Amino acid sequence: MKYDGIYYDLMLDYDTSSSVSWAENTYRVKNFNKYKPIIVDQNIYIKIDDDEEALMGDFLSLPKHIWSKRAKEIIEEYVPYGIQFFPVIIKHRDQEYSDYFILNCHNIIKTMHRDRSEFTMSRSGLSYFIDSLSLDEDVLDKIPGDQRMIFVLDEHVSMILYHEKLVKALEDANVTGVGFVKVNDWDIGSAFD
Repeated sequence: MKYDGIYYDLMLDYDTSSSVSWAENTYRVKNFNKYKPIIVDQNIYIKIDDDEEALMGDFLSLPKHIWSKRAKEIIEEYVPYGIQFFPVIIKHRDQEYSDYFILNCHNIIKTMHRDRSEFTMSRSGLSYFIDSLSLDEDVLDKIPGDQRMIFVLDEHVSMILYHEKLVKALEDANVTGVGFVKVNDWDIGSAFD
């Protein structure tokens, strides 16, 4: 349980950031779901619905994480392994915003503690439905700290976990658009808190 208070999941703060969706994307979005290093050689377009106000916080999206340029620079300073950033163009009505970047995290770790977490497995046995989460210290102890500053939870691939050192740096910079939830406080309803 020693890592449950050290790692955080992120939640979009709808009061300071708009939700975004894929727009007339010229790159196949599914490549971001392969969780490996990729090459993006075309523009990535994302949009904010026209009927919404454009709230341009530092964090803009779930489950794919989109960060502002200043947040990206902080993350790159702390995370030497397992991530890539690609520029995105965000469209809203007649405006375009280009100082944003999508995070491609390809550092996947199978680290859910099976006895302390509450979960059910899908019929296929390929995915988990997690109600509450605890991380396995036996797994994480074997991985150097700089190689687990950010990682994708293998058992729940839409969850990217951030180490407390990075979260503190982002909070100290007053990033907007995001809330941080410790793993030991996370449950299936956290996104709605």
